[in-house]
Amino acid sequence: MKIVRPAFASILALGAAIILSACQTTTPESVKPHISIIEPSAGVGSKPYPVVFFVQGTGGGNHRANLWGQRFAQEGIASVAIDNAGLRGRPNLYGIEPWDMASDYAAALRLLEKDPRFDMKRHALMGFSRGGTAAMLSGTALAADQPKPRTVIAFYPGNLGDCSENLPAETSVHVFYGELDEWGSHRGTRDACRRMAEGKPGRTFHLVKNAHHAFDDRFTLTWPSDNRSFRSEPNPEARAEVERTLVQVLKAALN
Repeated sequence: MKIVRPAFASILALGAAIILSACQTTTPESVKPHISIIEPSAGVGSKPYPVVFFVQGTGGGNHRANLWGQRFAQEGIASVAIDNAGLRGRPNLYGIEPWDMASDYAAALRLLEKDPRFDMKRHALMGFSRGGTAAMLSGTALAADQPKPRTVIAFYPGNLGDCSENLPAETSVHVFYGELDEWGSHRGTRDACRRMAEGKPGRTFHLVKNAHHAFDDRFTLTWPSDNRSFRSEPNPEARAEVERTLVQVLKAALN
């Protein structure tokens, strides 16, 4: 039996994770079974619709995207929710790099680029937590011939004190963060998002009062990261306040 020293085993595991992540490829055909579409009801808006693409948070699932998509449909805006975890045959996205998730968005955009229901020149990208980070780092995911998002909406993004973005100047960025968000407080991630936006045209940081991580969700839970646990907790009042702002942001960007 071959014995691998613990430190070396960790290096091997890290290397394997990097290789697997680097080898992940997403094609329009592979993304096809892993998207869900919400269209406005008949008489609301007109085709081709503006559209919002959603990328998932770490835990997987598109319940948040579906809730927001149903609301946007009332304004004549369609939505496309991507099952990033399902694409990889996983229940969640722990260990998957945000730039890898952003490639799913590029593939979904390619898949639907000629769909007469949608106006891809008027599209936005939205993500939650790790998905919000992926949305902010999607600037290099699109090919030169693909339309860029008019706006990117990131809910409680960033990682361990970093809140970077690489989007083109013409794409507006809106970050929404709860003032009670423990993940945002950890290592100064929320402050990094605030600094990312300060004094920069087209970049806006929105502090959401009395709100925890996943304030727009329906579930209270704790989850582990960086050797500690963090709390997610819904807040219907905070969600309603953000909804009013977000609808106006989207309507202005996608007109």
